[in-house]
Amino acid sequence: MGTSLIAPDAVRAHLRRLLASERIASADSIVRLLKYTVEKTLAGEPGALKEYTLGIDVFGRGEAFDPKIDSIVRVQARKLRARLKEYYAGEGLQDQIRIEYHKGSYVPRFIIAGPASHPDPSLAVLPFNNLGADKEGDYLSDGLTEELILALSRIPGLRVVARTSTFALRGKSEDVREVAQRLRVRHIVAGSVRQAGGRLRVSAELVEAESGFQIWSERWERALGDVFRIQDELSSAIACALRTQLAPRPVSTDDVEAYQLFLKGRYYWYQRTEHGFHRALEHYEQALARDVGFARAWAALADTYFLMAMHGLEPPLPCLRKAQAAARRSLQLDPGSAETHAALGAVSLFLDQDPTSADSHWQQAFRLDPNYAFAWHGYGLFFLGSQRRTEEALAALRHAEQLDPLSAPIANDLAFLLYWGRRYALAIEQCRQAIDLHPSFYRSYLCLARCHAAQGNLAEAVQVARMAMPLLQGRAFYTYHLATLGFCLARMGQGDEARAIDSQMDEIGRLHYYSKIDRALISLALGDLAAAQHWIAVAKEEHNPWLLVLPCDPLWEDNIGATH
Repeated sequence: MGTSLIAPDAVRAHLRRLLASERIASADSIVRLLKYTVEKTLAGEPGALKEYTLGIDVFGRGEAFDPKIDSIVRVQARKLRARLKEYYAGEGLQDQIRIEYHKGSYVPRFIIAGPASHPDPSLAVLPFNNLGADKEGDYLSDGLTEELILALSRIPGLRVVARTSTFALRGKSEDVREVAQRLRVRHIVAGSVRQAGGRLRVSAELVEAESGFQIWSERWERALGDVFRIQDELSSAIACALRTQLAPRPVSTDDVEAYQLFLKGRYYWYQRTEHGFHRALEHYEQALARDVGFARAWAALADTYFLMAMHGLEPPLPCLRKAQAAARRSLQLDPGSAETHAALGAVSLFLDQDPTSADSHWQQAFRLDPNYAFAWHGYGLFFLGSQRRTEEALAALRHAEQLDPLSAPIANDLAFLLYWGRRYALAIEQCRQAIDLHPSFYRSYLCLARCHAAQGNLAEAVQVARMAMPLLQGRAFYTYHLATLGFCLARMGQGDEARAIDSQMDEIGRLHYYSKIDRALISLALGDLAAAQHWIAVAKEEHNPWLLVLPCDPLWEDNIGATH
């Protein structure tokens, strides 16, 4: 892909990443050459990148500089090419954009990385196909896939792509090489599940992606009650084919029915909708009614309550307390669970308001499972983001993106971090990339709308926010959407329309909980400081978790002190 097809802001973002890397930052002359040639190319002046010009402008040679005698430019260009090669083979292996220089040319080429050789051990488990007549059995094939991902992610040194990204490819008939290229992995696992009566048949294969060769395949047929045995045999066989060793299977349950209920809960939880969260709770609670010692079900229950609070679906204080109680119970049953420590990190931050404890739990989660994308996501967005440690936060979310490259929430929250950091051009580019990847994911439109609003492009912000309306599902972030619209309309002088949205929140409040921070933003835009202060006070009483990052939001930047 050529230079002209990549947005300049995206190239500059990658350039900043390069300049911060150990391989590049340690050589000042290379830094100067890289910055100068990239900026000249982006400015449409590649013709200026001649050896004589570079000698004078970059390396401080005088007008008497003679490239035939003084080889400074050629030497430094050779060093730059070598260091870029080292960077992309190591730290920058997963970078989507790359900067290259052909030998004999000082004009950089900006490309989207194509198929890589991937010297790092990496693997993706595609969703196992449900071959049964009953589509209700999807939860079982999905659950087996997720359990296999979890088991393989415990192999030291193996990068395993997270569930969200692999499931985004469900039903797409792409060549295995194309799948591996999108997910940037060396190996692919695919399989199928057929449940009939009390019998379960599972087939699986391991494929080396670059060649397309099948390394290993196997088929099992067992009683449904032997599902745990099949999981262990399957993960062990793949580990053996990769010539690695698996850690012991995590503490689970011996109750097959409780386990099936847990898998159904996970199936609904991943939908990230109001309906999905409530159905997940039902199934986790039923699983725990059968086996109260099922640690993973307790951890999953904690995650569900936490996300319900963050999505504005229920009053946050009781949700966070329930999340904390469930996570603590899981910790008692299984202290070695990454999911549990990540959940405790979130409640320590938002409920206990103890960042030291939160950091400790998240770090323990990373030690237990370095491939746990959900933990990297939460740590980067909430812990680092709330402290305005923008570069570290972006690095954490980029790592989460490497583990889960097709995740809509991660792509969206990368944009929010850039928006919080006032890097609007980069945030807008990230929003557009996220929308291209997931056009039906409404939150990316809301972030894009806020980026426009923060820059004063209010009419454009309203247009984008209204594009999100038909994509909203249930009550999740609904009043955030209303607040974005109301703020823009009020600032455009359309006070009656903004007050109508404010009244709409009154109607919503008579039916169920909603985030009072959103109500406060509209009051602020209407110039009603007393009302804004009132709604912020209510949000504090309700323990609204978004208060922690409120100072990061540019729309609040000039008014945050006045509402406290």
